[in-house]
Amino acid sequence: MNFEANTLFSCDALTLLERLPSEVVTLAYLDPPWNTVKSRELSDEQYASYLSKVVQQIRRTLTDQGSLFFHWSPTSPLDIRLVMNQVFGDQPKYEITWHRKIVGNFRDRGLKVDNDFILVYSKADEPIYNPIYRPLTNNEKAAYHFMDERGLFRGGDLTMLGDRPLAQFTWRGYQPPPRRSWRFPLDKLEALALDNRIYFPASGGLPRIKQYLADHPGVEIGTTWEDIPSVAATLRERTGYLSQKPLALMERIVQLASNAGDQILDPFCGSGTTLVAAQLLNRHWWGADNSVEAHQVTVTRLVTICGLEAGSNYAVVAEADIMAQTAVDASYRDIIASVAEIAKLQREMSDLTDHLLSLKKLMNIGEDDTEGVEKAIEQMQHWITITVTNQSNSLESYISVVCSWLTGWDLLDKASQSFLPQAELLFENIASTSDYSPFIIQYCRALENELLTKLFAVYADDLHSRHHDINGFLAKDINDDKTRKFAKSVQKRESAYTLGEMNFILGLMKEGGQTLGASALLQDFRRFAFRYFSERIVDKTYLDQIDRINKDFRCKAAHPYVLDSEIAQRCRDQVRACLNELILSYKGGASNTDSYM
Repeated sequence: MNFEANTLFSCDALTLLERLPSEVVTLAYLDPPWNTVKSRELSDEQYASYLSKVVQQIRRTLTDQGSLFFHWSPTSPLDIRLVMNQVFGDQPKYEITWHRKIVGNFRDRGLKVDNDFILVYSKADEPIYNPIYRPLTNNEKAAYHFMDERGLFRGGDLTMLGDRPLAQFTWRGYQPPPRRSWRFPLDKLEALALDNRIYFPASGGLPRIKQYLADHPGVEIGTTWEDIPSVAATLRERTGYLSQKPLALMERIVQLASNAGDQILDPFCGSGTTLVAAQLLNRHWWGADNSVEAHQVTVTRLVTICGLEAGSNYAVVAEADIMAQTAVDASYRDIIASVAEIAKLQREMSDLTDHLLSLKKLMNIGEDDTEGVEKAIEQMQHWITITVTNQSNSLESYISVVCSWLTGWDLLDKASQSFLPQAELLFENIASTSDYSPFIIQYCRALENELLTKLFAVYADDLHSRHHDINGFLAKDINDDKTRKFAKSVQKRESAYTLGEMNFILGLMKEGGQTLGASALLQDFRRFAFRYFSERIVDKTYLDQIDRINKDFRCKAAHPYVLDSEIAQRCRDQVRACLNELILSYKGGASNTDSYM
């Protein structure tokens, strides 16, 4: 179907969303029914699952600069954040509280509920955001009580906090206070004074820069909206449609997160307010609803307010026509549908975070204190294991997430098949204000484990099977400073290697190195490694990648830093790439009786 820029669809939201093209919507507004006959027929878990599918499809249709505004009521029994955060893998960019001044009796624990919240999500870090300003109040204007030829003004501070020796000079007999500096250099101060833009108080005190009322853009509206009443509070807009939203509210949202010519989507368009706002602001729009009443109200409003005739100025598409189209994408990621289960997990994650922060306060370890780092990591791994105990159903749903980016799930070691879903679960359920160190440790643990089980542990077993006098073979390497630790580990068949240690050993195996030339162990290990892997395993670029992961993420996760979601996302990207390289270069099944000597 060639979807026209302005179209009204008579169908279920999910039916339409599965057939819309990808990455074309700049702004999606979602105000799904939650207190209707249909929604009440479903359990909270079923309705959460349905909404998660709707949101997953909307996310697919969004452009990189697009946003989803999810309008919800605090009187709903379902906390929609629990669903949204899983789909987008992050907390909302911001949350708007709309004080709707409604006339009604919605109450919660005896208190009248007169506000909704609107959660704003996006795929990228910098979605479209056009700041909107409100005029100054009379009280705010009263601060501008001085007057000159340019108009009303107030005095602004010409100094700023901070010791900047070059900006602490004496100017016209004035000196900045202690620990403060001039905001401008000397020549700029003189230019402002000559242009009569500096106010010298007659009563003494530092001069101040003139800030004119006429230059004030207004006050940015922020995230608390108290200036837009609900439709129920006024007769002018009422259509009789129960969940109708005020046009001023939708115009503000459209202006805030889109530009002229952008595509707006409302898959539960109800009385059509979003479509009217988009049309009045020169945007394109798609709206859908399966209610006959909603369709009729929307068509009427598009005629009376916008002068648009159905079929002439915009397309009208029936459900049968939509159903006849092939779905672009009908695949869905499972979410934790149980609200109680998510709440329980959030409490456990909060406890884990408290443990971690307590540990970091107690740790007094330096950057190079390897032993201290490893002990901290061991303690974190213990807490992680406790946290994900009894979460088997939740973890199973994250296996598909790992399979979506990994080249070979079946090639993973069993431990890694546990670490990675645990890590994904941790990432999705730690609030953005929390420390992502547990996630990072678990992700790096999987990479560490794959190197160990696919190469180092297998090599130790193979070497012992080929050499009856293992001590004699390793004697020279045990006495060498660079290979001693590796030789002793192989001798004892130890399975405790850090990511840094394994990377160091692989780095010694580069062709032409002096340490390699003098070490029978490294030469034998190199031949063995190339039978199990391609030579990519000792490629400098690959080793540098592991080294960065170890230093930038794994070690720092055990130090007293707070690692946020952005750092965790970088860790996830780099470890994923590194694990895929590892799996792709892995030959496996190389163990045989051939001699490597």
